[in-house]
Order: sequence, then structure tokens, then C-alpha cells
Amino acid sequence: GNGFTGRGSYVGAKGTHWPYTINRQIPPASTIPFTASRKPFGAAPYDRIIDYLVGANQSYHGMEWELLRQFSSGLYMRAWYEYRVALNDVEGGKFGWVGLGGFASEDPYDRARDKGWSNGHAQHQARVMGIYDLPLGKGQTYLSNASGPINQIVGNWTIAPEIGLYAGRRTTPLFSGADPANVGRSGGRPDILSGCDPNGFGSPTDPAPAIVWNRSCFAVPGEGTYGSATRGVLRQPRDPRFSINIFKTIPLTPYEWGPYFKIEAYITNPFNHTNPSGPGSVNINDPRFGLYRASGNVRRMFLRLRIGF
Repeated sequence: GNGFTGRGSYVGAKGTHWPYTINRQIPPASTIPFTASRKPFGAAPYDRIIDYLVGANQSYHGMEWELLRQFSSGLYMRAWYEYRVALNDVEGGKFGWVGLGGFASEDPYDRARDKGWSNGHAQHQARVMGIYDLPLGKGQTYLSNASGPINQIVGNWTIAPEIGLYAGRRTTPLFSGADPANVGRSGGRPDILSGCDPNGFGSPTDPAPAIVWNRSCFAVPGEGTYGSATRGVLRQPRDPRFSINIFKTIPLTPYEWGPYFKIEAYITNPFNHTNPSGPGSVNINDPRFGLYRASGNVRRMFLRLRIGF
């Protein structure tokens, strides 16, 4: 309608038989203090027996909305938004950073308790971009009678701004310094208190740092148990981004398709906007847990000169 094009799409994916690993020498969680004799295959000679398995699962559900408009005056605009849910009971697997062996389950007897948000997954993504040929110079709306050096200066400019917003990036809390499950391994995911939302506790401020997660929602698990907090329960702060690219073309001959000289400028964060940087730690035992500082993406500018034929 009126030159606009819109699109709404559902995107779904299912992953099965993803690889993961378990340590066969880890005993079941128990209130009995850990000793080497509790290892399923004895105290010696093997400290670990790693079993490489397949069978883990992943699901992805996403909704995408897109709006486009191509104007006759040299303006092109595009906006899109994605709402995405990525859940799995392993992290990455064969196609991720953990390598061919896959993710190691915290509890080798219950892989299902590892089901949660994929670490680093951004639940919301939105971008708005445009390309605009400035109406200046010979044959254009403004300064249409410009010729010679004046036209070379004011004509053939193109700007391309882009605004992006990333929100709901998922992170997993941890604890350290204790073995409540009594399995011979220190640390893991903590307990999360019923009805307590650790997110939205605060927001980064400029110039002071701030804590954005509620530490009091978590606790070291009780004796003989693993933690109840799911993977990806923490949401990182919103991460807005802005960039702009500028192009200037200078024809080297009077012919439309003749050789040309082009100046290109790529500028990220041109206003030097302060973004949150962190977290300082995801460990609930660390005083930097959920600490975000006011820093982040600094302004950068790249220039490129080229000759085209």
C-alpha cells in the first residue's frame, strides 16, 4: 500500500541428536559427603571417564516483521524486528564454540535439567536503516544548475544511517567454592528463590557503574542437590547501536558510466553514546556480580578511497 511492502514470518527449527558429554565418574547427588570411594568405577586409576553421546535437543521459534519503502526521490528505507526463542538442553554442541564433543551436562543423570535459554541469545532484535541520495547538484531538486567545480563538490552524496537495538540477551548465573551435591566438583548453577525475578534490579548509569541483577534471588543449593536456576535466566541490559555511512562519488568523465573517484566514510557510534559494558561477573559469590559500567562502543571512523571503472 502506497509503495510500502510488509512481511510477517514465522521461522521455526528443531535440532535433534546434538552431541554432549558426561563424566561417568561423577556419583549421584547425595547428602553423603564426597569421597573417592563413591565414584561409580572406583577411586583408581581413572579420575574421569568421559562419555561422548548424542541425543540432546534444541528448538527455535521466531517471529519476524519487516517494512520496506523505495521512494522515487532516491530514498530507500527498511525496518525489521525479530522476537526469538532459542531453547536447548546443551550449549552449542557440534556447531558451537564447545567443539565436536558438545556440552558437558552438570548432572550426568539428568540432562533435562540443563534445558534453558541458549547463552548469549538475544530475545529481541530491531533495526532501522535507510539509504538517501541527497537531492543536490546538477539535475537535482536543489542547486540543479550547478556545474563544474560547484557540482563536483555538492553533487553525488549518499548517506546510509542505521539504528539497532538488541535486548534480552541471555546469561547463566554460577556459584563457586562449594560442593553441595557432594559429587567431587565445586561450583555450578545456584538455586533461585521461588517467585523472585533477578532481572530489572537496576540499570547502568553514566558515569557511575550499577548492579543490574538481584543477587538476593540466588543462593548456594541445599545439601545433596543441584541448583534450581535454569540456564539463561539472567537478561543483560539493552544494547542500542547507531552508525552512519557516507559516500561521495566524483565522476572523472562527462559520461554516466565512465570512471569515477569515490570517497567512503564508515562511522560507528558517531555521537559517542554510552552503552553498558559487562557484566563484571556472573558468579553470585563475586562482588562484581551483575556489575555493568558506563562504557562500551567507542566512536570509530574508517575512510576508504577508491577508483572505479
